[in-house]
Amino acid sequence: MMSNSGSLENVLQQIEYVDNKINKDLIDQFSKYIVTKDASANYQRNYIKIMLMFAEFLEKEKGINLAQINLSDHIVLNL
Repeated sequence: MMSNSGSLENVLQQIEYVDNKINKDLIDQFSKYIVTKDASANYQRNYIKIMLMFAEFLEKEKGINLAQINLSDHIVLNL
């Protein structure tokens, strides 16, 4: 589970705690990509937090990883 800490460094450290290797690798690659785009620290922190939460949601609620998203039903929680 993700920490509520606000610094970019702490959010980046949370990538190491992602259990699913595919999700971990994709989020790590994404974090490196947004650095190359000169994104602000706030932008990086917020988007990485979103990716971490989304990956957790997909794994817990849908049983899939980020690379397996191919339907809108994978994104939406059907209550």
